Amino acid sequence: MIYKNLYVVEGKTDMSKLKSLGIKYVISTNGFRSVSQETDFIKKVLLKRKVVLLLDPDGPGKKIADTILSSLSEEEKDGVINISLDKKQSVRNKKVGLFEASDSYIQSVLKDHLRFDMLSDEIVISLTDCLNLGFVDDSLKRKRLMEKYSFNVKSFKSFLNRINMLGLSKEDLYEKN
Repeated sequence: MIYKNLYVVEGKTDMSKLKSLGIKYVISTNGFRSVSQETDFIKKVLLKRKVVLLLDPDGPGKKIADTILSSLSEEEKDGVINISLDKKQSVRNKKVGLFEASDSYIQSVLKDHLRFDMLSDEIVISLTDCLNLGFVDDSLKRKRLMEKYSFNVKSFKSFLNRINMLGLSKEDLYEKN
């Protein structure tokens, strides 16, 4: 089975930009605020899919990438692609970052990864599946799963998205809960 990549960015505007380009699986580190929590989640995601770090081409972006990479084993690092954006291509109105880069530049940088994502044949968990598994009405059940897989989200839509980022199957959800 071919799984889509997970893309890691710094902020919510970066996440919105990638989603507007059709990229489905994107998480944000919120600067440094949730790097350690997201790193734990990334480790679990690496069991099923590659992770693409697409952080701002500045000091904080490099530090976040270094923090994530230094917490991974050598084997885990094999599943991570760290893309360095060209700073000159990522500046607008004296701001530097992914959000400031043009859509065409981002698409050109990611073209090989996006092509791979289009080949994906993964099966995803649906809202109906979650309803049948009891996750819609049982917040304690959702909380246990979030703790097990190192993520914490408020909305059900985000919960469902994270389950699919992990590449969990219905059978995995039956077994774990």
